[in-house]
Formats: sequence, C-alpha cells, structure tokens
Amino acid sequence: MIELQDRWGRRIFTSETARSVKGALLEAHQRGVSLIGVNLKGESLTFANLRGFDLSLANLVDANLSRAELWGTKLVKANAWRANLTGADLYKVNASMAIICDANLNSADFTRANLSGSTLNSSSCVETVFALADMSGADLRGARFPMAKLTFANLTNADFDGADLSSADLYGAVGINPALSNPLHAFKDQPGKIHAYIVVNKRGEGIFDGRKYVIGNTYEAPNANTCENTYYGEGILAYPLDIALKECRKGQRILIAEFGKEDIATIPVRVGKKIRLFRCKIVGERPREGIN
Repeated sequence: MIELQDRWGRRIFTSETARSVKGALLEAHQRGVSLIGVNLKGESLTFANLRGFDLSLANLVDANLSRAELWGTKLVKANAWRANLTGADLYKVNASMAIICDANLNSADFTRANLSGSTLNSSSCVETVFALADMSGADLRGARFPMAKLTFANLTNADFDGADLSSADLYGAVGINPALSNPLHAFKDQPGKIHAYIVVNKRGEGIFDGRKYVIGNTYEAPNANTCENTYYGEGILAYPLDIALKECRKGQRILIAEFGKEDIATIPVRVGKKIRLFRCKIVGERPREGIN
C-alpha cells in the first residue's frame, strides 16, 4: 500500500496495488485525483512518466527525476530545490514561479518551457536546452550554463548576476546582454589599435574566406554582416589568439590583424569567439611554436 500526502501532511490518495510511488502517482492521475501540492520530497522518480500531470505546488526537494518524462507537466510554484533532473524531458513544461535552485539540470530539455519568474540560481545546466523557453524575470544568479542552448529564449529581466554563460549558445535570445557570453565585446571599449588573428594557408589565403592576405596591406569588407544573431556572413573573420591557435593546422599560418573599434562589424552572439571586421591591416605573423 502506497499513500500519497500533500506538502502539508494531508492524505491525497492511497493505492492498494501500487508497488512504488511512481505507480501510485500514475494510478492517482488516471483516476482524476488532484496531485496539486503532492509531497515527493527525496523520492526516486527516475524514468517516471509524468506527462501532462499537474504537480503545481509540489514538494520535489531532493527528488530524483533523472530521465523523467515531464512533457507538458505543470510545476507552477513547485519546489524542486536540489532536485536531480539530469536528462529529463521537460518540453513545454509550465514551471513558472517554481524553485529549481541548486538543482542538477544537466542535459535536460526545457524547449518551449515556461520558466517565467522561476528561481534557478546556483543550478548546473551543462548542455541543457532552453530553446524558445520563456525565462523572463527568472532568477539565474550563479547558475552555470556550459554549452547550454538558450536559442531564441526570452530572457527579459532575468537576473544573471554571477551566472556562467561563457560557452552558452544565445543565438536569437531576447533580453540578454551579449557581453555576458562573449568577452570579445571588450574590444569595443579599447582605445587605439587592436590586434586579432587570421588563420591562413601557406599561400596566405584565409581558411574561411579564401582572401589572399599580405603583410603590410589593408583589406576592407564594406558589406560585412552586422547582425549579431547571424553566425555566418560576409566580413573579414578574425579570432582571439587562443581560438586562432586551436584553429591553426599543420602547414597553416597565423597573421596579425590590426584594426580600431570602429572597424568591428559585429561580434556574433552564438558561441564561436570570432569577430567580423569591415577593415583591417595585416601587420605581422604570429610564430607557430607550440602548435602541433
């Protein structure tokens, strides 16, 4: 016999046949029993099928929901503090005003989710998908987003204080300062001349644009793409040194491009750490020592 209680200790449902909490939840849902406010603190719900359940106000503190199916589930004002949602499917979940802080959200899918006003501070979101999610007004302080996908997400008025967005994909995201995810925006504040790097083959041709570069010459791309949300586009492509070193292969060279902040066409939001230039002058070549 499995008894389900709400977060205030009141009995919600008793199953005479279920052998687990997962089974009791499914039986209660099938019988039309309201599970609003259900207490699932510390429960193991791995691979649970909770699609379409209304778990608003539920207590999910320390619950293990890894790989759970939560497609379209309501988690409005639920408390999932320290919950494990690794790899969970939360497509179109409504978790507005929910508490999901200090949680493990690695590889979870929140595509088209409603996370408006939710609290995700200090959560781990490695390779988590938030594509097209509504995260407006969310508390994301101290959250970590390595390789997370926030494409076209609504981040209006979200609090990113202390959040790590250094490798997040923010292509098309609304309400986000792109400087939070790409340190190259510091170039726009630099006085005087700036140096970046262009990788070319042994003949001096750019490995991406095919343009022939010669030390001492100035090059222009008056029609360089200025859209930050467009990763590929016309323009002179330059990189910071660490990226240039990683891109450079045997037989290739690294040239030093000099330009001013007014010569920057755009710094794409999408992860890639490159800039597009209207113009630059090739002023030298970077030795390749240390490159395989």
